[in-house]
Amino acid sequence: LKQKIKGMEADLRSAEKLEQKTAEERDELASIMMRNKNELLAVQRTLAGGLADSERILAEAAAFDAESAVVGADLLKAREQTALLEKQLAGLKEMTDSGSEQLPSFVGTARGEMELVEERLRGTTNMLARVSLEHDDLESRIVSIKNELEAGRSEEKTLREHLSALGREQLALWRESGNIRATLDEERNRARK
Repeated sequence: LKQKIKGMEADLRSAEKLEQKTAEERDELASIMMRNKNELLAVQRTLAGGLADSERILAEAAAFDAESAVVGADLLKAREQTALLEKQLAGLKEMTDSGSEQLPSFVGTARGEMELVEERLRGTTNMLARVSLEHDDLESRIVSIKNELEAGRSEEKTLREHLSALGREQLALWRESGNIRATLDEERNRARK
């Protein structure tokens, strides 16, 4: 009986060591799970910020598209006016060649209008070029943010899978620890009897 008790005590010590080791592993897994949860939350916050930036940039791009359309219409109108004034100027030159006396003042006025239209045309062309550059920049930023979002989603998925695996492992260790405790309790009760 004493030998059996000694054997059970040795088994009990062995089981207690295993229980302690299991508890340490459980604590380590809990720590890893907490770190992974924090990392997952950080990734989710980054994704949310990226989505907000993406939506803002898309809204800016839409506004620039609308502005580009207006500037394009102004440019077309200015070109049409320039073409009309050039036709009028050509007609005036023909009249000048035929010797009309009122033509010089009319030609001067027409030239002033044409210079004004050309100046507006240059300004509109410059503004259209600027808007086009800004639009291209916004499109590249949108692509960059979409790529970052996709990478973040992939990282979030990986972290979720890892977290899930750790949870299953922790649950298995917890169950095993419970089984060991139950066995230890049974052995202690037998040893006492």
